Amino acid sequence: LVEMGVIPLLKEALEDERSGKVRAKGVMASSALLRNSPQYEDRFTAAGGLNGIGMRLLDTEQQPRERAMFFLQHSRRNKCDYFANYVSNDLLLTENL
Repeated sequence: LVEMGVIPLLKEALEDERSGKVRAKGVMASSALLRNSPQYEDRFTAAGGLNGIGMRLLDTEQQPRERAMFFLQHSRRNKCDYFANYVSNDLLLTENL
C-alpha cells in the first residue's frame, strides 16, 4: 500500500477541513499502518504524518481527538515512543493538552 501512495492520502485525510469523521478515520488508518508496519514510520514522519496525528489531539471535534489520544496511549503502552516523544517535544501540543 505504501508503494501505491497511501501515505499522502492518509495525510490528506488527517487534514480534511470539512469532516471530523474523515480526520478520525485518517487517524485510525495511520495508526493501523504504523502499528502493523513500523518500517514505514520514517516515511510517514517525513511526509508530515505525525504532525497530522498530533494536531488531531487539538481537534475541535471529539472523535478525532479521542482517536489521536488512543494512538498516543497505545504507543506509550507498547514502547513505540516515537509518537509520544514527538508530542512531548512540540510545545503547541503539550501546552494545549
